[in-house]
Amino acid sequence: MIRTNKAAWQPAKKTASLEVKSAPYTPPSENEIVIKNAAVAISPIDWEIQQKGDLMSTWLNYPFVIGTDATGEVVEVGKAVTRFQVGDRVVGFTRGVDQKINDPAQGAFQECTVLHTDSSRIFLALYPMKVLASSRWV
Repeated sequence: MIRTNKAAWQPAKKTASLEVKSAPYTPPSENEIVIKNAAVAISPIDWEIQQKGDLMSTWLNYPFVIGTDATGEVVEVGKAVTRFQVGDRVVGFTRGVDQKINDPAQGAFQECTVLHTDSSRIFLALYPMKVLASSRWV
């Protein structure tokens, strides 16, 4: 299955603007899922990396896809994944900027994001996506 992907790339350290362009679609490894993002959040961590990248995250290889919070629908699961299945709606904290991971495929600011399932950072969404997207508190 060949998929396309677009991302908002941070082109270099301390760059104020992101560049939206194509990104590789990365299939999941054994303990990962891929989600098609319905919404992402901009957190203080993202701002700090964008404004002070060489101060906080010296290990990042640019260009890089930042973003730590994503919600969407599972489109592909790794062979060892039993907790999630295609079609599940999930909310997750990405690990792309972690020093041991350092992988733009795991940044939230893109259409499809890879998430590790070996942590408690992914949760099934309890509400329909249209409720989450309506900006109402749930």
